[in-house]
Amino acid sequence: TLRGPSVCHLWGAGPCTCDVTLRKSTVFVVSVDQELQEGSRGFQPSYNILPQTIESVPGVSGTNALHLVALNAPLKGDVRGIRGADFLCYQQARSVGLTATYRAFLSSHLQDLATIVRKADRNNLPVVNLRGEILFSTWTSIFSENAGVFNPLTPIYSFDGRNIMTEPAWPEKLVWHGSSKVGTRLTANYCEAWRTGDVAVTVACPRKT
Repeated sequence: TLRGPSVCHLWGAGPCTCDVTLRKSTVFVVSVDQELQEGSRGFQPSYNILPQTIESVPGVSGTNALHLVALNAPLKGDVRGIRGADFLCYQQARSVGLTATYRAFLSSHLQDLATIVRKADRNNLPVVNLRGEILFSTWTSIFSENAGVFNPLTPIYSFDGRNIMTEPAWPEKLVWHGSSKVGTRLTANYCEAWRTGDVAVTVACPRKT
């Protein structure tokens, strides 16, 4: 999940393209500003619950940042669509006292992964883990030539504080995302809009390269 703007990973890695057939994988979450992108149809909690402002991220010199976080367990492809995935992000963030808006790090028929963070924040905020350690220099850089390659020395944490890079609870070191290398949706590769739990072809990435 990212906040400043935030993103939530169901779990895998950055958007590299590799077609795989999986039963369970990681879901990431990103903290994003409350103002959702035009055309987005993700989970939208009541505006009187979520803050309208971007919060500072500890550990990044007092500046705002996007937080990338994993959900607390690997999941099947059936997360009840983008709304269901965003709701899981919302619930788990709130359970540990995080008040930022978190969105699932996924493409679907409703959205492209690259655009879930508002345009104004894509090039001027770092992407960090829950402890404020930098994962990417900017959101846009995730979708650059290196196609979302993570530094294996920088941990990615779940909402409950576990390092998913080393935790055995995540045996498949992959992350769901359903996207191309540039963060656009691949309509044949996102578990039927994240509504099927059967073994299905999707796009995921290795968390370590």
